[in-house]
Amino acid sequence: MSSSRATGHPTPPLSPATSAPSEGDTPPRSFSRFYAPIPLTFASVTKIGEHRPRERGEGKSVTAPDEGNSERPIRARATATRAAPPPPSTDAPSSEQAVKVGREEVRTQPRVRTGAMNLLRLVCRHRTALVLAGLALSATALLWLARCAPEGAGGGRAVAVAADAHAPVEAGELAERAFLAVLVVSAPAGTERRRAVRSTWLADAGQPGPLADVWARFVVGTAGLAAPERRALEREQALHGDLLLLPVRDAYENLTAKVLAMFAWLDEHVAFDFVLKADDDTFARLGALRDELRARGPEQRRRLYWGFFSGRGRVQAGGRWREAAWLLCDHYLPYALGGGYVLSADLVRFVSRSRDVLQHWRSEDVSLGAWLAPVDVHREHDPRFDTEYRSRGCSNQYLVTHKQSPDDMRAKQRSLAQHGHLCPQEVRLRLSYVYDWDVPPSQCCRRREGIP
Repeated sequence: MSSSRATGHPTPPLSPATSAPSEGDTPPRSFSRFYAPIPLTFASVTKIGEHRPRERGEGKSVTAPDEGNSERPIRARATATRAAPPPPSTDAPSSEQAVKVGREEVRTQPRVRTGAMNLLRLVCRHRTALVLAGLALSATALLWLARCAPEGAGGGRAVAVAADAHAPVEAGELAERAFLAVLVVSAPAGTERRRAVRSTWLADAGQPGPLADVWARFVVGTAGLAAPERRALEREQALHGDLLLLPVRDAYENLTAKVLAMFAWLDEHVAFDFVLKADDDTFARLGALRDELRARGPEQRRRLYWGFFSGRGRVQAGGRWREAAWLLCDHYLPYALGGGYVLSADLVRFVSRSRDVLQHWRSEDVSLGAWLAPVDVHREHDPRFDTEYRSRGCSNQYLVTHKQSPDDMRAKQRSLAQHGHLCPQEVRLRLSYVYDWDVPPSQCCRRREGIP
C-alpha cells in the first residue's frame, strides 16, 4: 500500500485470466516493468527537473530504487520550470503534412524518371519508322505547298499557261507514264460499245509493240447508280482493269463536269505528253495519231488543241443542246467537236488547275473551247477528224471517225488488218471544209469538194 501512496496511483488488480507469481519465483521482466512500484521523492523530482531537456534521441536514463532493490530506467523529461515553446503557426504546414508531402515527392520522382526512360526506349526501338514517317510527312507538305503556290506574279492563277508547263512530268513522280493517254467517255450501260472498242482500235494499247507507250481508260460516272449497275461495273473492272470510275453523276446534262473531272484525275495521276478524248462510238487509228505526234518538233507540241473546229455554231435556245447560261455572244466560240480531239499536257494542266473557277455549259466541247479562248493556244483544224454530229462517210485518210456502231468498228479493224487501209469502201456522205482563221468565225467554214 505504501507504493500506491508514493506514486499516487493504485496498483491495478490482476485480471482473472492472469495469476499472481508464487513465492520464491522471480517475476518476469515484462511483469516487473509494468507493475513494479516506483517510489519517487521530492528531492529526486527536483533533481530530475534540474537537468536541461534534451533533443529527441538525446535523453538519458535515470534509475530510482524501489522496495525490492530493483531498478527501472526512467527517461528524463522537461519540467514545468522551462518556458513552453510558442504554438506552431497556423499558416505553416504541420510536420505530419510536411512528411506526407515529402513522401509523395519521393514516390513521384521515380515514376517520372521511369516514364521518361520508357519513352526514350520506345523512341530508340522505333527510330527508323519515326525517321521515315517524318520524311514522308515533310515530302507531302512540300508537294502540297508546290501545288498550291501561285503561278502568277501577283499571287493569283495565271491566265496564260507557263512557258515550261509543256515539259513532261518525270515518271517517278506519278503512278504511270505514257506518251499518249486515251480517255474514252462511256456510260454505265455502254458495255457492248466498250467491248467493241477493246477488241478493235484499243486492242494493242499498252501492250508490247508500237503502242506500248499508249495508256487508255474508259471513263464512267458512278454517283447515284443502283446496286446492280455498280456490281456489273465492278465485275467488268475486275475482268479488264481499264475503267476509270469517277464519283460524278453520269448524265448528258452533267457531261461537262464529268470531262473536267477526268482531266483533273489524269493530270494528278499520269505523266503524259498528249491525251486523246473520244466517245465510246468513236474509232481512232492510234498508230497514225501516235506517229504524227512523235514527229512534231518541240514548238509544235506546246499548247496543242487539235481536232475538227467549228466557229459558226449558233447558240441553241432549246432542245438537247440548249445553253441557257451562254451570255457571251450569239455564236459559240471556236471549239473542236467532241467526238474526238487531242490536247497537250500543258493545256490539260491549265484546265485542271483552273477547274474551281470555270463556268460549266451544257456541251463539254463548247465549254472547253470557251475555257481556252483567252489562252495562247495552237488551234489546229484537221479534216481527218470526222467528228461532227453526223459522219461524213469513210475516207482512208481519216484519223478519228465518230458515230460508229460496234459492227462499223469491227469492219474498219478487219480492213486495216487485211488491207492496210481504213475503209472497206470509201464513202462520202457530206462535204467538209478547211477552217479559215483570217475571217470572222461566222464565215470560217465553207464546205467544198476535194476535202476529206
